Amino acid sequence: MGRGIFRKAIVLVEPLLTRFHLFPFVMHLYDHFCGKIQKVQVFLIKGIVENTNYPVTTLFIGCEESAHQLAYLAYSKIEKIVSLGKPLSCQIDPSHLPEAEIIAVNAKKPFLNKFSERGYLLLPYVSFSLDLRQSIGHIMKRSSRRRRRDLKKLERFNYSYEISRDSKKDLDFFYWKMYIPYVTNRFKRAAKFETYLGLNALYRRNGGILFVRKGGKPIAGILFSMSGETLHALRSGVYEGDHDLLTGLAGQAALFFLIDWAKANGMTSLDYGSTLPFFSDGVFSYKKEWGMFVEDHSNQFFCALKLNNPNKGSLAFLQQNPFIIVDNGVMKGVVLVNHRTTKKELQHIFSKYYIPKLDSLIVITYDSSNTAVINETEFSTRTQKLSAKPIPSICLPLQKRGFNVETYTFTN
Repeated sequence: MGRGIFRKAIVLVEPLLTRFHLFPFVMHLYDHFCGKIQKVQVFLIKGIVENTNYPVTTLFIGCEESAHQLAYLAYSKIEKIVSLGKPLSCQIDPSHLPEAEIIAVNAKKPFLNKFSERGYLLLPYVSFSLDLRQSIGHIMKRSSRRRRRDLKKLERFNYSYEISRDSKKDLDFFYWKMYIPYVTNRFKRAAKFETYLGLNALYRRNGGILFVRKGGKPIAGILFSMSGETLHALRSGVYEGDHDLLTGLAGQAALFFLIDWAKANGMTSLDYGSTLPFFSDGVFSYKKEWGMFVEDHSNQFFCALKLNNPNKGSLAFLQQNPFIIVDNGVMKGVVLVNHRTTKKELQHIFSKYYIPKLDSLIVITYDSSNTAVINETEFSTRTQKLSAKPIPSICLPLQKRGFNVETYTFTN
């Protein structure tokens, strides 16, 4: 019974410790000692890789919601997701795992070394932030053409907003009528919910809710908290999870109003929360299109990732899902291309995928031809074609299969 009560306490305390970022050393000790006695789930996922006809099998170790997150991202057709059991974290040995083309392990920071030593890539959750010291005009200029068009459309919707502080009634409305329905409808079985108690603590600790209103009724909202000159956008919601309201740009109106309110109240930075480290993820793309930059989300890793004997399916997964890794303590973007590139294509890849505050963007090209390598490129950034491969866990298996492999590293 004692161990059961202890585990319940872990479930309640962990989100608050993680969200407040107050005690990194305490969190490290917590993960190191408590993590060993926690059970983890093991799943086998089979399906067809997005935008291809290639089947691929993934072994995923972590919570069920994260397994579905990866499946929804990677597969156009999910054939099955099968649970293989619930071992203790300390029983997961990277050298003795079931065979699969892709292995992804949701491991916490104290346990990552044993995976990186085995050639696993470390994919972090990434936080997106926006510099509020810029003018609204400059912020909009840095956003994508698509976002600028949407913001222009907002003018005809006649939306307004209000800020709620320290109102249990408003928090109840936001949580049960906006947040829960929105997350449920949008993410389905990949939905992860913050507890009411957790959000209540954050709301009352120098927090608030921005409600978007139309015709006098609240239709969307963002719950936030403030620390120093940074405003943290914690959770979003749309009334009853109504897709038509999203089509009507209510969610974008909430973010735009929050930026405007934060600037007017002396905030210099907007922390828009953590996201999966894949450029193809819809939430990742949305934040990037607002001109936000990425930062390492302290102590939080989505997965340690490894390809076993790369084939068409597993390589297609990497091609369709460029990603961010942590390598030697810094964040790097990785893009895989299955052919020789031209100077123009490299320019396009850099402009599409490079994000401020990434240490570098690595482009790996592979093909079976013996044609000459393109000339070095120079286009308003430092570009280096490396003979020593920077990601051996990808490059070496490709070379062993007879491919010609080239890597290009771009830094701003």
